[in-house]
This record gives sequence, structure tokens and C-alpha cells, in this order.
Amino acid sequence: MSAHIKRQIDIVKDNIYFIKRERDELYYEVYVSCHERWLPQYEFTLKGLDEQYDELEWLEKKYCIELRKERCKRADEERKQTFDDLISQVKRLMHLENEKKVKQTNEVEHIEGVVTEDSIEEVKQVTEDPIEAVKQIEHIEVASEEQLKETTPP
Repeated sequence: MSAHIKRQIDIVKDNIYFIKRERDELYYEVYVSCHERWLPQYEFTLKGLDEQYDELEWLEKKYCIELRKERCKRADEERKQTFDDLISQVKRLMHLENEKKVKQTNEVEHIEGVVTEDSIEEVKQVTEDPIEAVKQIEHIEVASEEQLKETTPP
């Protein structure tokens, strides 16, 4: 919108330039050459020049108002984008924190002398060779639920 108003301002400035040239020519004809027949044309040109100046002033005020509106709109969009980015970051951090909590609650503490099925799976994952994993697990006794309850602190 402001670009349209800016073009209108440029048009009015061009009009003012040409009217001033015409006014100067008519001034010469009326006051220097004493041709009074150009006096009504000269007065009409002065009136047109005043109207163009008024229009220019009005357009410049309108242009300033439009610029302020566009700046406010742009600032609001930037604030909204920043807020949306912040919300997405908070959600991502909350999701990561929740994953961390879930991971912590799913982890079973390793108690000396007692091995759970989860720890056997961990050993399988650590060793790439499944036969070697079986060799490591063969001497381990799997704890029952009762043994876990007895050995875990309340």
C-alpha cells in the first residue's frame, strides 16, 4: 500500500514541477511583458499549484501513517514468529525431558549378584557376536521378581 502512495507522491511532485514552470512563464507574460490577458491563466495556475501542494501534504501524511501500520504489522509478525519458535523449543525441551524421565524410570538398577533380563539384553547389545553374548550370559543367574523386591530399596 505504501508503494502505491509513494508513486502518487512522485506524480504530484512532477505535477508541481510542471505547474511551477508554467507559473514562471505566465508571471513573465503578466508582470514583465504587461500582457494582462494572461492574468486569469496565471491566477488559475497559482490556485492549481496550491491544490497540488495540499494534495502532496495529505499524501505524505497518509504515507507516514501507512509506513507506521506496516512497521507495526511487521513487528507483530516478528513477535508472533519469535513466540512460536519459543513455544516449539519449550515443547521440544519438555519432550526431551519427558523421554529422559521415562528412560530413567525404565532403567533397573544393577544390584550386585542379581541380574535382570534387561541387563542380559544390554549385554547382548554390547557384544556384536551373539555366541560370545551367550557365553557371557551362561554363568549369570536370572533374578526372580521376589529377589528383585527384596534387594531394591523402597
